[in-house]
Amino acid sequence: MLDRMLAVGSRIGGEGNGGVIAPSINPCRDSFVAMAFLLEALAETKSTVSELRGQLPSYAMVKHRIACRSRDATPFLRLVRHLFRNNEIDLTDGVRVLWPDRWVHVRASNTEPVIRIIAEAPTETEASQLAQRVMEYLRPGLSPSPGRSFPTEGSVPTRRDNASVERHFNPHCHPAHLKPFADPIRRGS
Repeated sequence: MLDRMLAVGSRIGGEGNGGVIAPSINPCRDSFVAMAFLLEALAETKSTVSELRGQLPSYAMVKHRIACRSRDATPFLRLVRHLFRNNEIDLTDGVRVLWPDRWVHVRASNTEPVIRIIAEAPTETEASQLAQRVMEYLRPGLSPSPGRSFPTEGSVPTRRDNASVERHFNPHCHPAHLKPFADPIRRGS
């Protein structure tokens, strides 16, 4: 994210998880910087937090993830591109489909063997419908059958192509079953 911010001259950036970066202060996510911006806005406007919040439009965000080996992520992203081929798409980080008042973002996780599906819209119902549309389209393709191949860049996937793979879906995929790693940082000499 920092590279992109520097490339476009952004003074502040953030992530959906609430992380804020202000490169002139700290080139990393920094909760204290976010708090300082909020306190500055409160002092300058002499407003309460709820008054500042009331000035912003209201949106709901939903997040889902589906199990996917990292090597299989690209074919699934191609399917999402095909599903929304007639819409505005940003391919900077996965597939982000944009409308004037909503968006859906589908990308491979950098930390887990999952595809993340994040949608934002004016209501939770609308955001959920966007995410659900993607999950239903991908569901038949989540686990390849022996001898079957995924769509390639040159092919045009269809529901029939997508249905030629075995059904597998786990919306509750997370690494909770993994044991925590030992602290790799050794203190002292």
